[in-house]
Amino acid sequence: PHIKARQSPYLNGPARATVPDTLVAWEAPWEEYAPTVYEAPSVVAQPVWADNPQSLSTLAFNKVDGKINRVSHEGPYTIDPATHMPRNPRGRTGLQGRGLLGRFGPNHAADPIVTRWRRSGRAVARDSQGLPVLEFVGIKRRDNGEWAIPGGMVDAGDTVSATLKKEFGEEALNTLEMSDAERAKALEGLGSLFKDGWLVYKGYCDDPRNTDNAWMETVAINFHDATGELTKHIVLSAGDDAGAVKWLPVEPGLQLYASHADFIARVAEHRLEEFEDSEVDEAQPAPLVAVTVTDVSSAAAMVADVTADAAAAPPVAAVSPRKRRASDEPASAEPTPRASPKRSRPAAETTPTRRSSRTRKPAK
Repeated sequence: PHIKARQSPYLNGPARATVPDTLVAWEAPWEEYAPTVYEAPSVVAQPVWADNPQSLSTLAFNKVDGKINRVSHEGPYTIDPATHMPRNPRGRTGLQGRGLLGRFGPNHAADPIVTRWRRSGRAVARDSQGLPVLEFVGIKRRDNGEWAIPGGMVDAGDTVSATLKKEFGEEALNTLEMSDAERAKALEGLGSLFKDGWLVYKGYCDDPRNTDNAWMETVAINFHDATGELTKHIVLSAGDDAGAVKWLPVEPGLQLYASHADFIARVAEHRLEEFEDSEVDEAQPAPLVAVTVTDVSSAAAMVADVTADAAAAPPVAAVSPRKRRASDEPASAEPTPRASPKRSRPAAETTPTRRSSRTRKPAK
């Protein structure tokens, strides 16, 4: 069962009811269950990214509701007949209402994971075990100082693919401080890199902001530069919620915010397999074979400590959001997920830490 979503007290809010593992599932009888209803002041103020609770009975749950996508990546969710509120598909959290989240039901996010091989001249750098060193673009969050993957909530009417590029630009390139012409040029320069991506994860996020009636979901996609040519002209500059940005190596002891270490572990396993299979010639990119990605659990060996680590993780500090995002239409405009056929090989070591997304940015 989810862990972060049961951490108490809630972020800058009330204490959650204690929910034992055996009673997380809605199917488990619990007549005495009557948790506190909580909605943060930022949500009660009715910003554009938040639902109007007075219209709760008219919201089209499990559907695309105008420009708002209320469909869950987890499949259909149930509606409480007494409260007309949707039920968290992973079960009880010890708190009702929306908490810090704007939408009843799923709150959609997108996380771009940009990677490349570290190089020494034209050669791919190797670690002490002889394995190629994978790097990814990481941001240092302003709210808690933790390193994370860039990302953010999907605006109403936006596509996942548009959000991936926009959020990377805002947090890793500081496009919010650019002129319109500079911003257009910077985002255009990401075109080739963001053309094809590998689907890392699509689904529920075990997030400390989740409640019984509102929860985070994300789509994490990896954009990999196999040759170093697509990223060599990118100038990283922290912006928006990022206090710093840089290329970080994937290595043992890697500490990242929320579920991001889990995502990076999956990417590392996939790219290391791909390197062995298709990138022996370091100067030439090997073509990826398009497949339907249905299994995102292949890095289990790399993330065996995620659950135990998450259980011991302290609550994440709340953030006062500058912006909140809603959801998008079904991802018809998403980048084409790509992957290579799997090979049986030892998984690269990494140490994931805390699980879930951020107050206005997921995680992821």
